[in-house]
Amino acid sequence: MFNDETDTENMVDVSYANPEIEAECTQGSPTFGKGVPENKEVLEKRLKELERAISLEERKGKRELCGLRDKKGNYHSLEDDREGQLSCALYDGWRLIFVPNHEPPPLDENGKLDWSKVTAIEIQEIIDYHT
Repeated sequence: MFNDETDTENMVDVSYANPEIEAECTQGSPTFGKGVPENKEVLEKRLKELERAISLEERKGKRELCGLRDKKGNYHSLEDDREGQLSCALYDGWRLIFVPNHEPPPLDENGKLDWSKVTAIEIQEIIDYHT
């Protein structure tokens, strides 16, 4: 079982692309989506899911290891002009955008991102790219 104080071995390393996105994610109330209180709760939940993961494919749960892509956050790879980026749902159309922080990114035998080997990410932005 996960213990916030002592069980930090083999956790995903989360970093931020710049001080602005770090502040948006870690301090006070987020400003996206008109700054409604629910946004902060969902953002905190998604960050905890990422931070508590062993890799993007495996997450320490109370009962078992499970993939983040199986979670409510709709974790998925982006395509087209956002290829190489990953996304998870926050509020309405708002998404947390991040990338594997590996050089080069780990790929499977088909040339697709191997989520099971992603152990470090960089948060890049919070955006509603659907509008």
